Amino acid sequence: MGRFGVKLVLLLLLISASFFFFSLYLVDSTVQVSTATLRGYIRELETELRTVPPVYRELFRTQKKRYDIIADSVAELPLLTHAVWNRDPEEMRQALAQAMSRNEDLERLAVRDPSERMVAVQGSEGDQGRRFRLYKPIGATGWTLVVEFPIQRQATERFQHLVRKLDVESPHVKKADQKLQRYSVWSFLRFFGGAMLIVTVVGLVFARRFSKRLSRLSGATKSVAAGDLDVAVPTRARDEIGQLNAAFNEMVAELRRNRAQIAYLQKISAWQEVARRLAHEIKNPLTPILLAIQQVQGKYDGDDPRYRELLDEAAEIVHEEVDGLRRLVEAFSAFAKLPQVQPEPTQISLVVDDLRRSLGELEDVGELDWTPPVPEFDIKVDRLLFRRVLLNLVENAYQATQEAGDRPRVSIQARRLVHSGVALITLTDNGPGVPDDLRDRVFDPYFTTKGSGTGLGLAIVKKIVLEHGGSIDVESAPEGGSRFTIRVPMA
Repeated sequence: MGRFGVKLVLLLLLISASFFFFSLYLVDSTVQVSTATLRGYIRELETELRTVPPVYRELFRTQKKRYDIIADSVAELPLLTHAVWNRDPEEMRQALAQAMSRNEDLERLAVRDPSERMVAVQGSEGDQGRRFRLYKPIGATGWTLVVEFPIQRQATERFQHLVRKLDVESPHVKKADQKLQRYSVWSFLRFFGGAMLIVTVVGLVFARRFSKRLSRLSGATKSVAAGDLDVAVPTRARDEIGQLNAAFNEMVAELRRNRAQIAYLQKISAWQEVARRLAHEIKNPLTPILLAIQQVQGKYDGDDPRYRELLDEAAEIVHEEVDGLRRLVEAFSAFAKLPQVQPEPTQISLVVDDLRRSLGELEDVGELDWTPPVPEFDIKVDRLLFRRVLLNLVENAYQATQEAGDRPRVSIQARRLVHSGVALITLTDNGPGVPDDLRDRVFDPYFTTKGSGTGLGLAIVKKIVLEHGGSIDVESAPEGGSRFTIRVPMA
């Protein structure tokens, strides 16, 4: 992982640490507030519970009086007194069962003789420590009735013990406060430790990914600096780095186009110098050649018809070849002396109108279809030179189509690319087209696939277009033939 990745991870950790300390402060504040709230609640509960024991004691005294009344009523039962006088245990148990069925508060009844021996018992044994017991004499028999009621003798003590535990200054409450604080802090530390681990892992993954992409872009930049303009970086991602990669690829493509254009212009300049010298060297001997053949033809005074015929034929051939050389010299001179481009805002329709007027004899040779754009727009071109561009392309298409045996037909269309500030002008013909293996050479000087011509027409076209700050490409049209696409700046 490079420096960028390390810095990114450190930045994520720093941000996480700042959140950690801030969150720790919030946890501590929350625990303090919770503790204060709990203490306040305990104080309120303690105040309420302190009123319970007196009420409970008063209730117990009232209940005791009630139990005493119930015990007296059972001891005074006639059936029980009669059974005791008769010393009949079975009748005693019946009397006790009848008394228990009439009062649900009774837990256990027993009849004890003067020697404290239980003669009759009714009810469950149970836990004697949780019962309230009363002893009542049965008439004047000397026997005793034992009455037991269920009670909770430890209720008051338990309430008092609970009040003592809920005291805010008691060790129990302090211990609960400490446990709450430790539990809150450790829970937060465990949670935040896991979050820090996740942040670190995610940061490492993204940092490695980003630094890898940036390293690839950095390597591509170094390759471009070393002169390699064929390099490209992936642009699949749609984030800022993907946009940066796309902009880098566009920049490299533009540099590649500029370098190709500069190389082409340099090559054209060299060929222009060659054409200038050739034109000069060819032009100089043409006049002496014509004068020499004319002198030879005029000096002959003989009467040999065959020689006269041969002399006239030679003079005609020399004239034809000299005329061809003069046309070649004119083409060389025109190529070597291309004027400087002076672009101005011009409507494309006006340039096409100039083209129609310049066709001359070609107007009847083929068909020229022009579709004006709606709405009209201006392009920034040299009107005279750009007309020459269109004229050369039309002448080239007409000648190629005628050699193929068809009637030439050229269609011209124009449209604008508003966002890029460029106008597209396309010329489509119905000729034989340009083979794929020759497509990169059609704009080279002196290269031609036609039976006649100097091979300078398309070279002049490309040079003029490039000097306008535009570009020109050729491709096969879908319906057959060739399609030339010219890009020039809009006004």
